[in-house]
Amino acid sequence: ANATSSYCEIAKAHLILTTPEKWDSITRRWNDYVVLLGSVKLMLVDEVHMIGEKDRGSCLESVISRMKTIQRAASSRMLTSYEIASSRRAFC
Repeated sequence: ANATSSYCEIAKAHLILTTPEKWDSITRRWNDYVVLLGSVKLMLVDEVHMIGEKDRGSCLESVISRMKTIQRAASSRMLTSYEIASSRRAFC
């Protein structure tokens, strides 16, 4: 899937199930999509023990750190529920 369709799928979703690598690629341009990505309210991470692994650990660590940054940026904008809902509709 291309990036545009991924953002459209996120905008429609109530639950997102993905790999750290896919979420890493989706969130790399997070500043362009801070309202949409900032609407993610809960991130569950399975296999946190991977952080120490050389193959996938750095990706997982980056994703967790980036999501913390996205949440701080989104909360600093103090967006209303209406603005968040409007931005979600704009992606599809």
